[in-house]
Amino acid sequence: MDRYVNFAKTWKMVGVTSRLRWQQNNSLGRFNKYLLIRFIDRYGDKAMEVISETGLTVGYEDGKKICDNLNLDSGSLRAMLIPIEAISLLAGVDSDILVESNYGPGSICLRVDDCIYATLFDGMNVGADFKTNACASYSTGLTRAVNEKSRVRVVKRRCAGDTYCEFVVSLG
Repeated sequence: MDRYVNFAKTWKMVGVTSRLRWQQNNSLGRFNKYLLIRFIDRYGDKAMEVISETGLTVGYEDGKKICDNLNLDSGSLRAMLIPIEAISLLAGVDSDILVESNYGPGSICLRVDDCIYATLFDGMNVGADFKTNACASYSTGLTRAVNEKSRVRVVKRRCAGDTYCEFVVSLG
């Protein structure tokens, strides 16, 4: 038994378990990417509904994880943008919350300098509308983790040629 314990400790010190975990995550990420590519190729626009539902679910789960660490006011528009802003920071992309939004009363805007979801679509032959739909559904999930009645519109899109992305959040 000691031989096996020593073997395990040695491999752990070398960091093999960390490398294996990284390889598993990397392989799973590539698997999901190719699965998504083939899904889109085979089902085209019909895949959009499933991808939107999936984006909403994953965004909600990620948003809940972010909210678990913060005490966010579910009635605050600014609080609803914090999960999107957190994802932007994790992606290394600058963002600014624009309290004085040009999109009407009862809304707030997050301006993001670059696409925070760009790596998701690397190597995929999908159009800007497809990317926007996936982006909006994931972002809606993030904001609904704070308030179930939140609504997200992506009004400026890097993937469509704009110089930045803008997410407008409102209640309703």
